[in-house]
Amino acid sequence: MYGIAKERPVSFSIRTGISKKDLFVGLLIAIYVSDFMSLSQYVPFVLIPILARYLVKAKMDIFMFSTLAVLLSFGAMYSLMMYFYGYIGIKEAFCFVLFPVFLYIFGQRVAHGDLNFRKTIFYLVVILASYVAFGFASLLNTVKVFGSIDEASAFLQGRYVISIWDNRLISATLLNTTVSLGLALLPILFFKARGYQVSRKFKMFTLISFVLSFYTIMQLGNRTGLAIAVASVLTVWMFSEGFNSRKAIRMFNFFILGMILWFLYNRNLLGLKEKWEGTLLASRFEDEGIFGDSRTTAWKEVFSGLFAHPMGNKETVISLRYAHNLWLDVGYEAGIIPFVLLLIFTVFTLLSLRTFVKSDQPVLFKKLFIAMFTAFFITFMMEPIMGGAFTYFTAFCFIAGMVQRRNADYKYGKINNA
Repeated sequence: MYGIAKERPVSFSIRTGISKKDLFVGLLIAIYVSDFMSLSQYVPFVLIPILARYLVKAKMDIFMFSTLAVLLSFGAMYSLMMYFYGYIGIKEAFCFVLFPVFLYIFGQRVAHGDLNFRKTIFYLVVILASYVAFGFASLLNTVKVFGSIDEASAFLQGRYVISIWDNRLISATLLNTTVSLGLALLPILFFKARGYQVSRKFKMFTLISFVLSFYTIMQLGNRTGLAIAVASVLTVWMFSEGFNSRKAIRMFNFFILGMILWFLYNRNLLGLKEKWEGTLLASRFEDEGIFGDSRTTAWKEVFSGLFAHPMGNKETVISLRYAHNLWLDVGYEAGIIPFVLLLIFTVFTLLSLRTFVKSDQPVLFKKLFIAMFTAFFITFMMEPIMGGAFTYFTAFCFIAGMVQRRNADYKYGKINNA
């Protein structure tokens, strides 16, 4: 349905490229990431037969097994401490232990032997489309109820949207997780590589996903989303291919173009400066900067508190309800042991991405995974993930499993992208 090809674009067909089983599982994944009718707490258990069959047939190398062991240990320790402190019940504890592992293994299963990336791109599209559709639809639902986002913010006393499924309130910071991956697709719109073309269907999907995601963050004044869009372009450009004279010339041209645009902006060409300064996003940048003093203060407080209160339990006094950082929130709530285990898992995933980028894999997928990892890590740095967007973390585990399986298959000669 979507994909890349040498010399000419290829349009992958769902009927011939994706099995009925994958279509059914894809529907389950869409239900899971969008939390349709609050069914996300049950969907991963449906994957157990598929995962068991994969584990019996497939082999993991030592690096994949180590990553799985660390992820399982993190989930077990985090759940144990959170349950012991009374923050979660037994059902939530099982979810925190099992779901990241299930999605990590399922990511491996999808990528294993996927010679032409058909299943890989299918599941990525399912996840991206489901997240973006849910976030944008929830924004429209809020506008439908209140007439505008400004009216909604005034009535709800904060930046919230109403879920399209059950009308529960979702904060703007958490809604950012649903559109972050769509924002990261910006550099794919400008993808060019010798011998490769992106199919029109995939470019159209990329364009629609980005536009809907960008509109959502502009309406909500979300600074993190804007940072993701900019950072994804920079990281893809810097790390997907080696540095050469052509890239140096482009860097200089972009610098000159940026200076010209900045000059025209300050001259208020076409009223752009006036229009920008009238947006909610501009006012939030002016009031709090990119990160916001409150978040950076909370980071310092929690990090210092890890040494004074290594067992967590929220004993450190902080200025916010959360640290707004995946790793620090884990340490703040559950202590330094889950914090360290999560850091190790993070390092393993970054090493896997580095191996993937350095290997002879298709350039499009190098750029795509770099962009998605950028979105994940910026969101992890800025938002309370485990307490509000747990499925987003498990989606990251799914992507990490795909990358590691692809690396292993490539290493042992089971795939050939030449």
